[in-house]
Amino acid sequence: MPSLNLLVVGDEKQLGDFEEALEGCKRYVGPIKLFSAHKAVDAVGRLQKLVQTCGQCHAALLSNHFTHPGKEEFSDTLRKVIKEKYPDVPVICWGNTKKGGDLGKHYHATLAPWPTAPV
Repeated sequence: MPSLNLLVVGDEKQLGDFEEALEGCKRYVGPIKLFSAHKAVDAVGRLQKLVQTCGQCHAALLSNHFTHPGKEEFSDTLRKVIKEKYPDVPVICWGNTKKGGDLGKHYHATLAPWPTAPV
């Protein structure tokens, strides 16, 4: 079975718990490969490595800190790289999605607010 290949970007405080929750989804969706980062600059490299290693990134899960313009250092650069080099990769906002910028402009979809989302 092919794996679901995801780029996961968030702040250090929430990233570990969010990755753990995603790993818990394996029993429902099958194999998942997570490439994560807590800095936008590192996320660009992780995305490139993901595509080289797995052939395709199915989605970029960015916390609201990385979807909102100017919120995190170089977050605009990360979104620009995704938009220009990987236009088929949907950007999904997680975290406090009300502070994530504009749907359709800064991201394509949202997850339920994290960490208050029902499990």
